[in-house]
Amino acid sequence: MERHNQGSARVIPVILRPAHWSAAPFSVLQALPRDGKPVTMWADRDEALEQVVAALSDTIKMMTGRSSGPSATQNLPRRPNTGDAFNDPLSGITFVWIPPGRFRMGDEGAPDTLLKFLFAQFVAGDGTGIDETPAHTVQITRGIWIGKYPVTQTEWHHVMGENPSYFRGNDKPVETVSWEDIKDYLTQLSSRTLQGRYRLPTEAEWEYSARSGSTDIHLGYSPHDIGWYQGNSGGQTHPVGLKAANAWGLHDVLGNVWEWCSDYYSADYYSKSLLS
Repeated sequence: MERHNQGSARVIPVILRPAHWSAAPFSVLQALPRDGKPVTMWADRDEALEQVVAALSDTIKMMTGRSSGPSATQNLPRRPNTGDAFNDPLSGITFVWIPPGRFRMGDEGAPDTLLKFLFAQFVAGDGTGIDETPAHTVQITRGIWIGKYPVTQTEWHHVMGENPSYFRGNDKPVETVSWEDIKDYLTQLSSRTLQGRYRLPTEAEWEYSARSGSTDIHLGYSPHDIGWYQGNSGGQTHPVGLKAANAWGLHDVLGNVWEWCSDYYSADYYSKSLLS
């Protein structure tokens, strides 16, 4: 496990028969067969074993540099520019580079601020009483790679082996998932990579990325062009990427679905938050 965590080896549990292994140190890793169902429990055991062999073969090729496609490390720009994108072959997710920088986070108090517009048009209500005040300056000290689109149902099912979404569609964003569900998803996803770990963005990172340097309530677009909301969604989610991207190349930052952040909620956080 130490070598796995360092990136010099891969530990891949293969479950042959039912066992209580949740307390084992490798229980946080993605087991094979992919859905974690023991081989002996499959109606077609040959299919299960073929899946195990294929996954192990892909891993060996990746680690020895013989993969037919570029590895995440090879494809990742060393000195990315704002909005540069790369597709992680291990997860199939496209990421966009967000540079470090400083911005005003929260509600400035004017009736036409971005956050009040989000609540009034993309969620519900009149935008009053939201706990996003006072506005304050935040410094993002390190750049981050963040998903170009919300996680799709296909991407979720590929890792978790299930789809909990109410509005079904392979390219629609996954929904009806809790913060704890997403922690499990990210743990499984991280176990598949040789470098780095996947995590949720902080609220500051998310808002900074969503604003993309803009203070305009529509991010430079009309509401219809930038996002799905009560007036155009038909009361359901829609496939990701159909609306315009923000200035840094991110789609669906306004509307479609709510998005989780890593922070714990605190009603008076904004009154205590410092430049950080």
